Amino acid sequence: MSKELLYKVERTARVWTHGTLGSATKRVWLVAHGYGQLAEYFIKHFEHLDPETNFVIAPEALSRAYINGLSGRVGASWMTKEMRLNEIDDYVAYLDVVVEDLLSDHKLSKFNIIALGFSQGAVTISRWVRLHEEDVKVMVLWGGQPGTELFTKEFFKKVPIIFAMGNKDAYISKELRLQLEEQSRNCEWSFKVLEYEGEHSLNKEVISIIEKEF
Repeated sequence: MSKELLYKVERTARVWTHGTLGSATKRVWLVAHGYGQLAEYFIKHFEHLDPETNFVIAPEALSRAYINGLSGRVGASWMTKEMRLNEIDDYVAYLDVVVEDLLSDHKLSKFNIIALGFSQGAVTISRWVRLHEEDVKVMVLWGGQPGTELFTKEFFKKVPIIFAMGNKDAYISKELRLQLEEQSRNCEWSFKVLEYEGEHSLNKEVISIIEKEF
């Protein structure tokens, strides 16, 4: 008879940063990339931010694979439907380790913590924010939405939400956007939609708008 065995093992995680954490730092950005992306390239969207006042942390998802076929470009994924709950626990714990290590000498309250997730990373970052609402200044869900289990009045009482959406985003239909807004109102979340001219991709001008606001 076959049986399943689960083990907790150590992994080597890759994290990219931009900026220098110090006395002049005002904002700390924790940014989660989308499906099939790598942190090395994802963080380039934030390199226009002043490195003296902004410190950007871009963890890379632990699961990697070739995007097309058996060779060529490699991308990373936060999770799949396989072992879903275990993977959620693992990546939330992973993000905790990264933040605690990089900010170990500082109180989180000293900074404006901006938690931003793009596409698949939006679901990822929302599950981390759920456990850290008191520390997060704003949650930015870009081209994505929270985990389905989080649509309740119980969560996100203390953190405002920005839904950043391109007006030509093939993954965010008008119907989905209206549904997302309705669900957010029903949950009594403090949210706004930040729409921009563009597709399913990050936009430096919008990132700068968020920086100025927070």
